[in-house]
This record gives sequence, C-alpha cells and structure tokens, in this order.
Amino acid sequence: MLIWWGNKVREKKLSSGSFDCPHCRSHQPCEHRALGKYFTFYSIPLGETERIEEFVICAGCGRKFDSASYQSARGGTMPVAVTWDCPKCHISNPNYSYKCVKCGYSLV
Repeated sequence: MLIWWGNKVREKKLSSGSFDCPHCRSHQPCEHRALGKYFTFYSIPLGETERIEEFVICAGCGRKFDSASYQSARGGTMPVAVTWDCPKCHISNPNYSYKCVKCGYSLV
C-alpha cells in the first residue's frame, strides 16, 4: 500500500482593499497575501503547518511590501501608511495628494 503525504508551499489571499503605495505615490488597490507551508495527503492540503511570510501586493505597480507596516484590509481600505507635513500651514496630508488639503500649497 502506497501512502503519499508531505508538505507544499502555497500562497493564499487573505483579503483585498486599497492602500497608499510608497512606490506609485498614490492610493492603489492591493491584496494582502500569505505564504505558508501546508501538510498534504495525496496532494490535498489538509492544514497550514507554518506561516512563512505575509505581504501586501500593489495592483498598480505589482510590487511586494511587508505587511508589518500595513494592517489587514478592513472595510475595503487600508490605513494611510505615509503622510507629509505642509511647509506652509504644517497640517498632515495623505501621501497620494500633492496639494495641501487645508491651504492648497502645491509640492509640484
């Protein structure tokens, strides 16, 4: 009798949403994914035995970012990761905006 069992590494989509991509410098859709090692029996995954890595993939540029700097998508959006302070009025602005939301000062 031959019993076929082992481990296989699989990528799994945990959630999707949007976030402020540091590379695109804009608000982009993304996917929160995990890479894990699964116990298999006859090529059927039975359960995750080890979580190898969690990451966020930007749909705009396709780059992979560490999910430790971003929280899991909740309600379809992820929190703003990076902000910039206006040199004129000193208010915090989201990364995807090149104009100050309060005074209209432009970075470009």
